[in-house]
Amino acid sequence: MKAEQDFLKKNDILPKISFKDGKAHTVKLLDRKMETVKFDDGPKEGITYKVEENGMEKAFFTSSVGLISKLAESKNGETYTIEMKKRKTDSGYKSYFVVSQEGKEVSEPVVDEEEITKENF
Repeated sequence: MKAEQDFLKKNDILPKISFKDGKAHTVKLLDRKMETVKFDDGPKEGITYKVEENGMEKAFFTSSVGLISKLAESKNGETYTIEMKKRKTDSGYKSYFVVSQEGKEVSEPVVDEEEITKENF
């Protein structure tokens, strides 16, 4: 286990956070950069956030306009709780992010049409 952790650290590979687990993640923002990431259905542009969760450096990538816009005014060093939720609508399930800081919601939840994929279910 130590060898694996040393390898990951040496190569600047961070554990990834997935919001699909349905849990709220409390993270301290450390850095962010715009990237294009390759997926099975093609490349997606978005933001990779480097964060600290429970004292451990991690990262997450999002192309969600809703989540990016909620974090647009954030500053490195600030702590946020981020949770992905789903609701049923007439056209199927829609996912959205709830972002709060110190118990106060950053903005009203906005449903992103592009966030909905078969993988979310």
